[in-house]
Parts: sequence; C-alpha cells; structure tokens
Amino acid sequence: MRRIAIAIAVENYVDSQIPSVKFAAADATEFAHVLEQHGFAPADQLILINSQATKSVIQSKLRNLIAGMGAEDILYIYYAGHGFALNNRNFITCHDTLLDDLSGTSITVEYLFKQFRLSKCRKIALFLESCEAGLLAASHVRGIDSDLAEDEMKAFFVDAEQRICFAACKPGQQSRSHELLKHGVWTYHLIQAFNGDAPRALEGKTTLLTASSLQNFLQVEIPRSVRNLFTGTETQTPCSYGVAGGDFLIGDVGPILDKRNITVDPTPQQLKYVRLLNDQGRPVKQLSGFTKGHFVPDRVNDASEAFVSKIAEIEMETEVDEIHQKLKDAFHFKRRDITASVDGGSGSIITPYFDYELLVSLNPKDPREAIFRRRVINIREPDQVFSDQFDNVFMGTFDRLEFGTSESLDLELVVDEIEALDSEEITVKHNKEMTQCLIELRDHNFSIEITKETFCLIQVGRNSPKSLIQSFFDVQTLFINKLELKTLPFRQLNSVTPD
Repeated sequence: MRRIAIAIAVENYVDSQIPSVKFAAADATEFAHVLEQHGFAPADQLILINSQATKSVIQSKLRNLIAGMGAEDILYIYYAGHGFALNNRNFITCHDTLLDDLSGTSITVEYLFKQFRLSKCRKIALFLESCEAGLLAASHVRGIDSDLAEDEMKAFFVDAEQRICFAACKPGQQSRSHELLKHGVWTYHLIQAFNGDAPRALEGKTTLLTASSLQNFLQVEIPRSVRNLFTGTETQTPCSYGVAGGDFLIGDVGPILDKRNITVDPTPQQLKYVRLLNDQGRPVKQLSGFTKGHFVPDRVNDASEAFVSKIAEIEMETEVDEIHQKLKDAFHFKRRDITASVDGGSGSIITPYFDYELLVSLNPKDPREAIFRRRVINIREPDQVFSDQFDNVFMGTFDRLEFGTSESLDLELVVDEIEALDSEEITVKHNKEMTQCLIELRDHNFSIEITKETFCLIQVGRNSPKSLIQSFFDVQTLFINKLELKTLPFRQLNSVTPD
C-alpha cells in the first residue's frame, strides 16, 4: 500500500490583476511536511508551488500519478489558491490563470473527479483551502468570482464511501489568513490536528483522527479563531462533502505522540535553560538613602526610577558584597574567578558556574514601593546549582523557577487537556483573553503559571533552591509520566536558548 500526497499552492499569479493568496505556499509546504509523520514519504509526495503549478503541469502530473495508483493505495490532495464557479462548474486557478479568460486558463474540479473515477484508488481525501469572496478582496481574504457550486461537490461525494472533501469555508464566505499564524486559519488548525497538537480533533479518547472528528474540530475552532483574530461580524464555517462517519480514518497521531518524550527522566542539565527568581517589595521611604527632604514617588517615569536607584545604593552594595563573599567561601573561588559590580539600579556577580543579578525598580502598580528582583541566570554548570554549596548561599532567596518556550504555546489546548482529566487533584484557571493560565495541585506547595511564552513554577514561601528545583523535576514526572499530558512545554527544554 502506498500513501500518495499531492500539495498544490498558487500564491502568486502571472496575471498581476489577480491578487496573491497570502501564505498559500507555506500552507501547502507545511501540510506536506506534517503528512510525512503519517507515512507519506517525501518520494511519494508531489509538491507544486507557484511557477510549478501551471495548468498544463498540474493536469499532466495529476493524471499520470493518479493513473498509476492501486486499489489499496491512499491519496490525499491539498490545494491552496483562488477558487471560483461559473455556470455551476467549479474551478481551481493556476499560476498562469488569466483574469480575462478565467475558465479557459483554470482547471475544473470535474477534471479532478474524472481522474478519481479512472483510478483504481478508492480512498481519497481532498483538502481545499480556497474560497469565492471576490477577485478584488482585501489582502487577508482569499477568493475570486462567484460561489462554489455545492451541488457538483455533493453529487460526486454522496455515494463515495471512501472519498471525502474538506473545504475551508461555505460558499459565499471568506477563507482567511493571518500574519500571526503565517497560514490560512483553516490550514493552521488542519496542521494542528495532523500534528497531534489538537486533542479535541481526535475520536473520543483515542489517538485516531477520523473524518467526523476532524470536521467537528474544524467547525468549532475556525469560527472561534476568526472571531479572535478579526474585527467585524463575518464568520468562516468549514464544510465537508462525503463520508462523515468515524469509519473513514484520516490519520493516527499515536506514533507522533510516542516520539515526544511521553516519559521523562529530569536531570540537572535542564537547569541550563531556567532562571531562578524572587521579587521582594520594600517601601521607598524605608530605603537607606531616603531623607527628610525627599518625596515618595507618585508615578513611574525615568526620573523616579533614577531616584529609587540612587537611594537604594547602600542596600544594593551591601547585598552584592555579602553574596559575593558567600560564593567565594562556598565554592572556593579565587579572586579572578568571580567578579562583582553595582551600577545604578543593577548589581551583578559573574561566576564560572552561573550569573547572579540584583535589580531595583519601582512597583508599576504602586510607586511608593521599590521592588528588589533577584535572579540566577546563564547557568553554565547545572550540577553546581543543584549542590549543597549553592543551597547554603541562597537559602530562603528564591520562590520561582522559570523558562521561556521556543514557540508560542496554545493555552486553549493546555487548558482543555487538563480539564479533560476531570480530576479533583488538579485545577486550572485562566483569564478570558487566554493569555495566561494558573495550574494548582492539591497537597503540593507549588503552582504553575503559564503564558504563551513562559512556564513558571511558583513555590509557596522562599525555601531552599534544591527544594524549588526538585519540585520542578517532580512536576514533570507527575504531568508527563503519570497524567500523560502532552501540551505542556517540557520537551522544549533541550531546544530553547538560555536567557
């Protein structure tokens, strides 16, 4: 059995009167790439982008490739570009389509159907990222001319038990793309589903992606994303033609998920990519440099920040000197091994193993308060940070461990996966904008705050750094090995760039 994929994208047209289809090339290329994880080998993929996607080339390649397929083979065809209908006949455009001769220089969808009928291949899935929203549509909208003729689509797929077509939107709607996604909205979520990043796209509690589960997922996610990404009242509703039952297996993301470190064995080496943090507030008027002639700031600006840096110099110098000496004693550093400095509102200590920073600034929510931020960053020797010597120096200093993610997290997926556990031992809260969520665990002395860019473990109280780091290791084992959560960013620890 062979798995054949054909990906076609027409982003730019020879005829300059036809608007480009933003991100069409990225859509087709990424979809073809994700299909490799489902057994569609590169040698069995035909990818035609822009100048490769002329009418004659598309027709010739499709005809020859499909004709050679067997009854047990599987064919997936993806198209991104302008589509239109004329006299109840549907067309897809090509790189050399001309506005003055649309029907003569485009390919009828019936041509595709004819090749399907002639082929021995019986299992075919067609994915259409195109729409019919008007040739002079705005730059974020795809489509030309009139509505696709649904009757033609329904007639072909209605009796085809192993053939199905997924379309990005209903006739008369716009298939949208967005700069934030770098994809068409529909294709972005389609790729998510095939990549195993969308638990809601799967059939029940399985790892199977079926025709019905995929379409149900797209019908929910596309309108939601369009509402969040665009202003106005228009919507985009994806549709499908043909088999909608769970017996049409689109893919199985199980093998993909199995490769993603489903089990972990955390080691100190992960500490190269984390930061240890603590913020401590102190009233401005209690700082050593505050005198009777000074005024407590009532706003945060350059002048007030410079003021608090000046009057906190004694505290900064004292703390940096103290930590500098403790580190020298604990790790037996020589003079040339460690340097310390204080400059205005920041102090730093550079060691062979890590860097320590002390920063002071005004509380943006209450200028009457100064915030002292302590950080250990640029960890070069993780074993030293997980040592008794480090623990003794920084006992009671830090209450947070944080790392940045290498790619933006989909917090909706994180929240949905945790809520699907339906467990009383773990709860998740989030803001309405879905930019932040807080995970809390019963009988544990820490919580977890996640944004689209950061993961932060927050410990109750400032205990030992070892305790904080061990909690970080424990939460990975709990979430991944025991609860089998797949959307949290722990697997990125080996790919993120240290701060």
